[in-house]
Amino acid sequence: MGNCTHKPNINKKNLKLQTKYQVNNKIKSDSDIFEDVTPDRKPQNLTIIPKKSQFKLKPVKQNLEEPLPSNITKSSENQMEKTTSSRQNIYDNYKMIKLIGKGSFGKVRLATNVNGKEFAVKSILKADAGERYYLLRRELDIMKKVDHPNLVKFYETYHDDKYLHIVMEFVQGKELSQYCQERFEVNRKFTESEVAFIVRKLLSALSHMHNLGIIHRDIKLENIMINESNLDVKILDFGLSRDFSQSQASILQSIVGTPLYVAPEVINEQPYDQKSDSWSMGVLMYYLISGSHPFEASNIKELFKNICSANFNFRSSAWSGISKSAKVLITQFLNLDPKSRISCEEALQSDWFSVYLKNQINYKSRNMKKCLSKIQNFISFQNSFKFKQEIIRLMFNTQTQTDEIQKLKIAFETIDTDDNGYISAEELFKATQQLNIPITQKQIYALFQEINCHKINNAFKISQEIDVNQDENKQQNYIHYSDFIYASINLSKELDQEKINQLFSHFDKDGDNFISPQDLEDTFAQEGRKLPEQSIRQMIEEVDVDGDGKISQQEFLQLVQQEIEIFQKTRTSFTNLEI
Repeated sequence: MGNCTHKPNINKKNLKLQTKYQVNNKIKSDSDIFEDVTPDRKPQNLTIIPKKSQFKLKPVKQNLEEPLPSNITKSSENQMEKTTSSRQNIYDNYKMIKLIGKGSFGKVRLATNVNGKEFAVKSILKADAGERYYLLRRELDIMKKVDHPNLVKFYETYHDDKYLHIVMEFVQGKELSQYCQERFEVNRKFTESEVAFIVRKLLSALSHMHNLGIIHRDIKLENIMINESNLDVKILDFGLSRDFSQSQASILQSIVGTPLYVAPEVINEQPYDQKSDSWSMGVLMYYLISGSHPFEASNIKELFKNICSANFNFRSSAWSGISKSAKVLITQFLNLDPKSRISCEEALQSDWFSVYLKNQINYKSRNMKKCLSKIQNFISFQNSFKFKQEIIRLMFNTQTQTDEIQKLKIAFETIDTDDNGYISAEELFKATQQLNIPITQKQIYALFQEINCHKINNAFKISQEIDVNQDENKQQNYIHYSDFIYASINLSKELDQEKINQLFSHFDKDGDNFISPQDLEDTFAQEGRKLPEQSIRQMIEEVDVDGDGKISQQEFLQLVQQEIEIFQKTRTSFTNLEI
């Protein structure tokens, strides 16, 4: 695919050309091209440089996006709401503080719950969404599925007659586009190490999505938040993301995304897959290093022509002193052939990271001792009740504050030495060895199975329970981010009588001082989940001592106190584990 062979059906009204341009003589001679990795290209006398990302393609338009499923009707949408969102008044649980963003269908507000924990609440006006309401539900389903420290976390969903409310993690910081602009305006370029730090976290998040069978389809600076103090990043927007499997590849042909970042196969309306995200990462990495986009143009037609011929170079002065390995990785991302293009997971193995993140790798090793208490908590976890998992999930979502979450996140990232967004049994075993914790690999495999384990294959889909009887050297056992977080919380430290009462009240939806099967169903719907009746009944039976088919406040309290005692006993004795 050397050139654009197909003219996409793009309505010019969908394109916004907003910013002024500056003309700059950039190319001096053919010898300025980085010959080792850059294809032959004809030099031009001048290029048009947009000062910022000025091209915007409306994300989803009916004649460009795949049609809505024929079985989606108003009644089926209503049924989805009943089973995967709460009719409870959101204002009973959250206090809206201020407006922090607006979109085409609604607004985003900062909110706090009764414990003062901050959240972002996205309120979408159903009438304005129209038939795209189904696509918003699809975005919600993807948010519920992803689980990674560099992807925004979903918590709850509510709906009423007018709005769908999505409660998400509140991410402090700035859009990466704004942060870059502020730095570049004062001529404060990113160092290669800083870019490597940011890019590696984004690749880890995208690799996680791809392993789940999800393509993002709109990676760009504006969809990423960055914390200025530590350069930590989070991907926020999943509005164009799609569930993907190899059997569905032929339907992914719609032109969606932001033109400056879009892959050539998307422009050509050819079948595409997760490698389209790799292309976008190449564009983003190029910009972070140089302060300009690789495919600059004065109009959309020229832009698409440059993209479809991979018309980029490393000739400007911004690339002086930049390592060859960085240019190699960018060129691997911006490969016209998707089959030959490097994947996000493969890119994590680039030599560029081993060189420019050497200090971070050494820091992880030194930081391991600080993670001792979290690892001890994790090893002490006893998954004795299914309902216990729900209590811990709820406790973390509603009560655990930002500083403690940050400590747990650091522990997870420290143990996750290959930055793939999962902790493997091997990684945890190495951590316990480094900290002289006496536990065997077999015990760790069993612990992983007891918590909530998944087996990742080398293609796409994951979520297959492990078999501890398999050859330990052959099986790949992983736990997700939230699995680690929930199992690493110190129950005795986090729970007091007041917080236990708050947890009970959260489950007791009708306020009758009992937790009934209907209460649990409503609680799970609030979290966007629908559990089988059998699972809900089993949770009730685990705690229902008197057999009346519901959980009293006393029975709830006894369960929590029992679990705290088990945790404390295991926590103090785990060093005596049999070897």
